[in-house]
Amino acid sequence: MSACNRAILRAEKEAPLLQEICRLLVQTGGYRSAWIGYGVESLQVVSQWSTSGLCSFGEGLIWPEAALAERSLQTRSPQLSAWGDRPGSGTGPIAVVLPLLMPEPLGALLLYAHQPLDTEEMSWLTQLSEDLAYRIGTIRQRQQAASGLQNGGDRRLDQLRLTEQRLQQEVSDRQHAEGVLRQQTERERLMITLAQRIQQSLNLNETLEQTAADLRQFLAVDRVIIQRINSDQSCKVVVESMAEGYPSMQGWVIRNAWTDHRKSMRYYSRGHTRSVDNVALAQFGEESANLMSLFSIQALLVVPIFRIEDSVSARSRTLWGFLAVHQCSGPRPWQVLEQDLLQQLATHLAIAIHQSELCQQVRQLNSDLEYQVQERTAQLHRVLHFEEMLKRITDKVRDSLDEDQILHTAVEELATGLDVESCDASLYDLTRQTATVCYECTIKPPSMRRGVLLMADKPSVYECLLQGEAVQFCTLGNSDEERCAVLACPMVDDQGVIGDLWLIKAKDEAFSAAEVRLVGQVANQCAIAMRQARLYQAAQAQVAELERLNRLKNDFLSTVSHELRTPMTNLKMAIQMLEISFRRSHQAGPDAPISPETSRTERYLRILQNEADREIRLINDLLDLQRLDAGVQSLIPEAIDLALWLPPLLESFRARFQQQQQDFQLSLPSHALGFISDARSLERILTELLNNACKYTPAEEHISLAVEPKAQGILFTITNTGVEIPEEELPHLFERFYRVPSADPWKQGGTGLGLALVERLVEHIEGKIWLESHNRQVSVMVELPLRLKTAIEVLGRRSGSSS
Repeated sequence: MSACNRAILRAEKEAPLLQEICRLLVQTGGYRSAWIGYGVESLQVVSQWSTSGLCSFGEGLIWPEAALAERSLQTRSPQLSAWGDRPGSGTGPIAVVLPLLMPEPLGALLLYAHQPLDTEEMSWLTQLSEDLAYRIGTIRQRQQAASGLQNGGDRRLDQLRLTEQRLQQEVSDRQHAEGVLRQQTERERLMITLAQRIQQSLNLNETLEQTAADLRQFLAVDRVIIQRINSDQSCKVVVESMAEGYPSMQGWVIRNAWTDHRKSMRYYSRGHTRSVDNVALAQFGEESANLMSLFSIQALLVVPIFRIEDSVSARSRTLWGFLAVHQCSGPRPWQVLEQDLLQQLATHLAIAIHQSELCQQVRQLNSDLEYQVQERTAQLHRVLHFEEMLKRITDKVRDSLDEDQILHTAVEELATGLDVESCDASLYDLTRQTATVCYECTIKPPSMRRGVLLMADKPSVYECLLQGEAVQFCTLGNSDEERCAVLACPMVDDQGVIGDLWLIKAKDEAFSAAEVRLVGQVANQCAIAMRQARLYQAAQAQVAELERLNRLKNDFLSTVSHELRTPMTNLKMAIQMLEISFRRSHQAGPDAPISPETSRTERYLRILQNEADREIRLINDLLDLQRLDAGVQSLIPEAIDLALWLPPLLESFRARFQQQQQDFQLSLPSHALGFISDARSLERILTELLNNACKYTPAEEHISLAVEPKAQGILFTITNTGVEIPEEELPHLFERFYRVPSADPWKQGGTGLGLALVERLVEHIEGKIWLESHNRQVSVMVELPLRLKTAIEVLGRRSGSSS
């Protein structure tokens, strides 16, 4: 802008000056175009410039700006008009017309701006038009002076006086502009202070009070109030800042505030303001006029404050209240800048109010959330307490097999854990339709349920219980002791309802859903435990009966074995004597032929001898098993050297291996291997196992006995090939009298006691036995300890007796 001032000061000719001013205003001032025209009624364009350079619009202003220029010259003041005001032109830039006065109208300066002009810019343009007109006059004066001095000294003196007046006016205008700038600066400072206060403080009352005080001081008014609209459309004065000597409006509730028949609430809801320079000349209703008189209001300025609501459109904004300033000392003309200031403050106050409401909402949400957290925490504690109680009751009743103890535990735990006045457990007799109270825990006597109860006395309650449903009800009586809240839960298992649990509380209390659920779960656990206890009792009775039968069987077998052993011994001796007598009576020479009758007799005698031996072995096996089961089998530990002890034992089997065409292999460790055990029992074990291997091994197959030392014992492995036992039969092989179906193709026969006797003998000498079968072979493993646990005691007793 200083470029225009310099151009004016340096100009010597009028036309170049006009062209330069138009160019500078467009290029440096940012205006769209600049026009200068001379004339009063009909302007003649003498200079023009636009953003594209020189314009080509003709020589006359043919647009409506001619009327605007005419109005400006008539009023001798700047005139503004929006381009969009022209018919058919749409929206566009602002048209500004400034008169060129010398002091008579010379013409006009027309500018098109892209945006509205502020006060400071208008002041500068006004000053520029005045300086331009003055410079044009100066140039013309010089031209006139150059052409002749006929005007004389008087005219020159008039020009000097005019210049002096012009300078005085310029000084006055500059002082006014400085005042406007100072006021604008103070207004901006006030806006910044308010914005910072809103950002730094969440206390709405403090923000409103300080804003009212700052505004009253800035505008130098007598009173500033902030009103809030109530639900009944009345307004309450919530904040006031006033000068001394005037009545206070703090806390007043005013109806139809600042309204009359032309200015209603709907008027303010549209964003309009109310400016009254002199209340005495304004038209107010009777109530408003009385209010003005009561509080000495001479002039007022009112702007609405809106509540910020993101979801509400601008057309339906909600009024929060009003910001009003009063002049009580006398009438006051309100300036446009003052109205703009109040509107800006109202906007900032709306932000502060919105921020305060959001803060209150956040506080309320935090309070609600904290309450919910406390409630949830209490619920969680109750749930954890109930779960702990349920687990404790479950563990106790599941560990017990006594029905009385189960009911006692459940009733005691529920009574103390739920803090009820009474709790009892009953068992049903569905045949008699009765419920017998088996156990009761009463915190507050007297008890309401005792002994045997008839279901017919409470048919509706027991009808639900028998259907497996819990019941909660209240009892009615003549006294407070007879009034109470009752919860009854059935104990139901897979076979039906077996009883119930009753809990009783005071009349003013009720059972929560969590308590009902807990009692139902406890009732289910009690039902399961009761059924388990009854099954255990039935199983114990069966076990006792089976043990009695087993004892009878053992006694019978023992008796029969003893009774059979003596006649079988006598029978065997008789067979032997018969054989001796037969051989003596049929004794002949070595070359004498044997008759068929003699051969048959000898075969019959061998059959008798073999069957007698077989029956005696069976009887001995039974007796040995009876002694092992009874724990009376003797144990004689002694040191065994396998290298010396095994060969004599195996010698009796070699002829049998050769006769049945079976290959036998013995595998012993290279070093000496000895241990302490019962040699008689070990001999019986190996004999039985080798005997089974011989019986069930086909010809041309292999039988092996391997001895392998272990860290804590010795492992005997007897393996025979050519046979295989199904896997599902392996667990049953050590059962008494058990024989594998269809696993004896050679019809060797047997009693099924051999492996059972071997297992008991292995356990007798503190060993382990197991059997494996795969790949057409069967392996029996016997692992024995290096030293019997009882060997030290036995040997110790022997050494003590020998000494």
